[in-house]
Amino acid sequence: MAYPETSTRISQGQSRPLLAVMEILHHNPGEQAKLAQCNLVDWFFKEFSDGAGVTQSPKDLGLVTDKPIITEFQQIVAELSRARLVVSTRLHAGMLALAFGRPVVFIAHDTRVASFCEMIGVKPYRLSFDGLAEPIQATRRIVSGDLSGFEAANERLPILMRRLQEWLEEVLAGTRASGMRHPNRAFTFLLKAKTRLVQRILW
Repeated sequence: MAYPETSTRISQGQSRPLLAVMEILHHNPGEQAKLAQCNLVDWFFKEFSDGAGVTQSPKDLGLVTDKPIITEFQQIVAELSRARLVVSTRLHAGMLALAFGRPVVFIAHDTRVASFCEMIGVKPYRLSFDGLAEPIQATRRIVSGDLSGFEAANERLPILMRRLQEWLEEVLAGTRASGMRHPNRAFTFLLKAKTRLVQRILW
């Protein structure tokens, strides 16, 4: 999200809708969750015949059997940057889409997704006993051109991205100044700077 060239105001793209999926049972075990996720996948591809699935792990391929899928990172980024909309159970796919100004319906299967949504002012949705009504309604609002759910994100995303850029510049400068050319040392430096980053982002 710290790419300075990316757009930050949320608008519909011109390309196909995307469903970014991850096996939520790693975080949310139970037959109800499994059934809800399968129903979400089935609904998405019935609703969007031109849609495609996004997966980054071989273990997630079973969720989109016999569906158009994208697995290569560069292609994933390119597709997310121009998608009409993105429905995502993956945190990072949703973050990338937002960085490019694409509307995202987040399925909050764990606390990371819910916390990120709260930070930028986007409502997270759940695959729950109530079924898929809320994420489906949210997706249909986007399709109809209603992007009012992203008003807060349009204000917060530029601030978040600017602070990320500033932080990365500081970290890189510190890494160079300390002569930490070894990847493990640089990674340790990044971990130590994490608290500063969170404080800066949460204004």
